Amino acid sequence: MSNLTNFLENVNVVNEKSHECKYCERSFTSERTLSVHMCEQKRRHMMQSEKWVQLGYRAFQRFYDKATASKQPKTFDEFAKSQYYIAFTKFGKFCYDLQVLNFVDFVDFLIDFGVKLDDWTKNEAYVLWIKQYVRKESYDVALERSIKFMEKWSRNTHEHWTDFFKLANNNELAYWIQTGRVSPWIIFACDSGKERLGTFEGDHLKIVLDMISPRFWTERFDKNPDDVKVLTEILKEAGL
Repeated sequence: MSNLTNFLENVNVVNEKSHECKYCERSFTSERTLSVHMCEQKRRHMMQSEKWVQLGYRAFQRFYDKATASKQPKTFDEFAKSQYYIAFTKFGKFCYDLQVLNFVDFVDFLIDFGVKLDDWTKNEAYVLWIKQYVRKESYDVALERSIKFMEKWSRNTHEHWTDFFKLANNNELAYWIQTGRVSPWIIFACDSGKERLGTFEGDHLKIVLDMISPRFWTERFDKNPDDVKVLTEILKEAGL
């Protein structure tokens, strides 16, 4: 009888511990306790669909693609278990909040220039990259992107988008120019942009000076007179 009792007790123990977390393999005595259990790996998988986590995951994949030339992309499970998970998701949050332009190109820039992962979330790294990107951008792409941003500003402020340069807050405008939200193509091709830029001084001027480099953009305009003519006419007709 004692052997049978021991056997039944062992069966009960097995049954009681049959609810196991697939992420950390910890066992629980009921389905309810398992459902409320939250280990780090479970938390990471539950947050998988968050946009900033997805950006971090894409950066993680890109990093390994370029570093190893592997044809097999990293899975999310590998990402979640990686020692670099926190650093990459932090970068994803940085990119999501900043709404970075051309995310993959930015990641490639950071990798190719050997920027340390801990420095990927520094504003200086993005500013360095965006300056290069904006300088290579064609006027039509810059026009479309800049107007979309002005229209977003218009929806938030309930002002007409063509009043952007007249009414935008100085601190915000300087930051938006520095981070490429509004291209120098647009600033230098319309009267309101040039007039507003002429009012910048002190810290505001320091913030934007590298981006709007008068020497570079004067040469760019001189080399592309046809583009400048078309752009100027479009902006003038729009009332900017």
